[in-house]
Amino acid sequence: MAAATLMGASDTANAATVELKNDGWKDGDAATFHGGFASGEEGAVTLGPVNGPFSVDKIHFLFGGSTNTVNLTLVLYADTGNANPGAVLFSADYQVTGANNGIHEIDLSGDNVMINGGSFRVAIRLQHGGPPSIANDVDGIIVGRNWLFSDSWADSSKLGISGDWIIRADVTTMGSGAGGGGGSSTGTG
Repeated sequence: MAAATLMGASDTANAATVELKNDGWKDGDAATFHGGFASGEEGAVTLGPVNGPFSVDKIHFLFGGSTNTVNLTLVLYADTGNANPGAVLFSADYQVTGANNGIHEIDLSGDNVMINGGSFRVAIRLQHGGPPSIANDVDGIIVGRNWLFSDSWADSSKLGISGDWIIRADVTTMGSGAGGGGGSSTGTG
């Protein structure tokens, strides 16, 4: 399984828009929603690396298990390569209605979220207990790229989660584009 998959690449004046993800979920596939989260807990993924500077334009995630409308916090962290992330790069609260079969999208294109290159962590912090919640795919997990925060950060695979969190990012590169990093990456155009 690839450490990151890049989809939908297009090249315009040395800029390329790519989708970064770890999961293999497709619309209609099975997913596991986690209703055991408590308020303040986070599920997160490490995405990238990306060579050179890039903007984070959109975040996509599967969020369901119920159709309640709840508040959550989207947090982007610098990635350290360890369980504990680096500095907060972006944080904002959003209202989201749970849906089992649709990817939610948060548009950050107007927020000018720029990263100088490398990997970053995308986290969903719940402001409620129980569902709706984030989901993982059912085709296996990439160790060291899926995270949980309760009292401290831990690799999700060490806590019994068997699939990748379905959290993705659309980024626009400003130069040489996305790199392969810890696994193979694919680009289509």
